[in-house]
Amino acid sequence: MQNDTRLETPFDRHAPVIGKRLFRLALEWSRTPELPGTQKEREDRIQSIRSRKQVIHGSRSKKAAREAVEAAAMDIERERRERNKRRAEMAIGVCRIDPYWLKRKQPREGRRMLAKPPRGRDAVTLPQGDLETRLHERVEASVLKELYDGYRVNGAGVDTVHLTRDPAQVGVRQSEELDLKYYKRVQYPKKVTHTRITVPRDWRVRVGGAGLSQVGGMLTLDAQRLEGAPDRITVYAAVWLHQGRGYDLGHRRGYIAVGLGDNYHADTVDKAMAGLRRKIGLKKADADLANALEHHGIEGIVQNHPDITVTVQDARNTGSCEYGIQSWCHRTGLPYEKGEAPLADVYQAYQKAPLPEARAAILRALRRQKKAVLKTVA
Repeated sequence: MQNDTRLETPFDRHAPVIGKRLFRLALEWSRTPELPGTQKEREDRIQSIRSRKQVIHGSRSKKAAREAVEAAAMDIERERRERNKRRAEMAIGVCRIDPYWLKRKQPREGRRMLAKPPRGRDAVTLPQGDLETRLHERVEASVLKELYDGYRVNGAGVDTVHLTRDPAQVGVRQSEELDLKYYKRVQYPKKVTHTRITVPRDWRVRVGGAGLSQVGGMLTLDAQRLEGAPDRITVYAAVWLHQGRGYDLGHRRGYIAVGLGDNYHADTVDKAMAGLRRKIGLKKADADLANALEHHGIEGIVQNHPDITVTVQDARNTGSCEYGIQSWCHRTGLPYEKGEAPLADVYQAYQKAPLPEARAAILRALRRQKKAVLKTVA
């Protein structure tokens, strides 16, 4: 009696239909990469076989016989490919439960046989995806993390990062569309902003490796170190991202001077180094005011002096670059074009995005009202 638990083979599926002689022909055709000859030549080959089965699928035509033999050949080739795959996996130690092996080894109903565990050392497998795909995923994750941490973006849009070898293509591009299906309960279009950021292929080395991922609260898209800078100061030809109104993002090309724990963005190398020196020199705050702020904090001063205003000029006087001032104001919602804002509003914005440049601007505004501030906290 034939065991009913045995899995079907190509012979079991096709031999009753086409007969043993045509199945041998299908086995021969399955060993070639492609079916041999043309359709007419294959039909002539089938006609030349003596004592073959004449009626196939209820038809005596050559076409029916050819199609049945071709289907059997493809089925045999597929089974052979799966068998070779299982053998290759067993050779490297992959243990999989073969259903054919299980059913063959269980003579009684209800008995389960487990596959033998692999012996020897564990199989060495490569990471998923090719090298270019894995590199793109790493760079995209790093860039998007800095983008979401430092900028205001539209959560409904799609943010992507593209890699390039051409420095001229580095930058940001945005597109807008109206999504009529965004809101489920109301038929109101949603304005969706999609952002595409293009960075160098070696961004993790050029920018991230140099510690320039985020400089002065702005994401650096590209940076190339320049020679000839003074000691303890490094100048980079760079491209950085700045925040505009709403969800608008733009990129600027210029230079970044870094050194002595500070940085400065500018259009030229000379302006970048001069701005950095001025910014470092202006950080020497008044000792009395610094002690008062250390013991009493800014919160009490903000409550007692609502009439104090912080101006854009205060930020400029502390050495902040114009790009950073504008980007921070747009990011926190302060009126950059107006040129000033109440101390309470600026301090509230500082709590949302606590950059050292913003704190320096607040201290500068307080220093202008030094007598009144010291009298309050005394």
